[in-house]
Amino acid sequence: MYKQIKKAILFGGIASDEIFTEVQLAERLNTSRTPVRAAIQDLVKDGLLVSIPRKGLTVRKITPEEQDEIFLLRSAIEVESVKKLTQEITTPEQLRLLKLILKQQEEAFKMMMLLVLLG
Repeated sequence: MYKQIKKAILFGGIASDEIFTEVQLAERLNTSRTPVRAAIQDLVKDGLLVSIPRKGLTVRKITPEEQDEIFLLRSAIEVESVKKLTQEITTPEQLRLLKLILKQQEEAFKMMMLLVLLG
């Protein structure tokens, strides 16, 4: 249950501005409250959910500082990945395969965004 709820949080299945209760989430997932309660406790501990007293739960928002750190880390990782790839990609077949992977990633991203918009 933990993984299922975490995936919904990370991929937009649960909107970041949505306030929900344990009961609502259990109904939405068509399961009992017990596994949902355990998963929620772990997700609160992990910092993905925030409890709002007498209202319910919501997805924790990323602060501007955290967003800056994420972009900095991604940039560093991506630059190093490209450097490594330029040394490793030596044949036209490898380049074709890399382009295919990029196209698949773009299609998967479009599908994910569509699912998020359809909610």
